[in-house]
Amino acid sequence: MLVEYSNEHRIPIVLVSAGMDFVIRHILNQKGWLGLVGIYAPKAEVTANGIRFDFPALFDKSSVNFKDDLVRHYRKQGMKVIYIGDGIADYEAAKNADFAFAIKSSKLVELLRRNSIPHREISDFGEVVEVIKDDISVF
Repeated sequence: MLVEYSNEHRIPIVLVSAGMDFVIRHILNQKGWLGLVGIYAPKAEVTANGIRFDFPALFDKSSVNFKDDLVRHYRKQGMKVIYIGDGIADYEAAKNADFAFAIKSSKLVELLRRNSIPHREISDFGEVVEVIKDDISVF
C-alpha cells in the first residue's frame, strides 16, 4: 500500500538498509516494486573469503552512519523526510527526520520514547499512508 500510494502521489520512497543489496533487489522485484523504490544499501560481493560489504560513502563525515547521513542529505536539499525504522541503527536517522515512524515493540520505539523524540508507533506500512492522507502537513 505504501509503495503504491507513494508512486501514485509522486512521493519518492527509498529503502535504506544494511542488508544485502541483491536480496533487497530480489524481494522488490518479486513484489513488482523494483523500479518504484530507490535502494540505498551496501553493495554485497561474494569473495573467496566470504561476503564483502561496500557501504555508501557519507555525504557528511559528521553523520553517525549512512542511514543518518542520507536523512541529513535530503533535508539539506530542502526535502521533507519521513523515516520508518525498527532498530538501534535507525535511531539517529529517525531523530533527524522531519517525522519518524517506529515499528511497535522495537528497539527504536524504546530509544525514541526514552529520549522524548516525537514519533508514531505502527504495526504496518498502511498506517503511514493513513497518517499522510489525514495530515498532509506531516509530509
